[in-house]
Amino acid sequence: MEAGGVRRRRSPMEIAAFFTAATAAAEAVVAITRNWIFYFCMRTVVFGGGLLALFIGYVMAAYSKTWLDSLSLLPLLFAAVILPVYAAVAIQNARRLERERVVWMVRKALEIEGL
Repeated sequence: MEAGGVRRRRSPMEIAAFFTAATAAAEAVVAITRNWIFYFCMRTVVFGGGLLALFIGYVMAAYSKTWLDSLSLLPLLFAAVILPVYAAVAIQNARRLERERVVWMVRKALEIEGL
């Protein structure tokens, strides 16, 4: 209400600025949720890959009679070791990119609000 009991009509730009800021905030929440699901999946891959590498190492030690027998399982062991390392690198890259994206969205929302 303005002075004298007259209600001021909002301009379309004011309404658009409000909805754009609300949309940016909603996008940030969705990004954080999606990010959490991604981290959970990738951490599961890291943990499972570590267990797989231990299991393959155990199989290599227990069932190979000579070093030539161990060589047949060596590529599988390399794959089991590389997968968790790759997942850990992907987690770090995703964290960095998501942090930059959320910071950009918050800055954009603040610019729209004029703060």
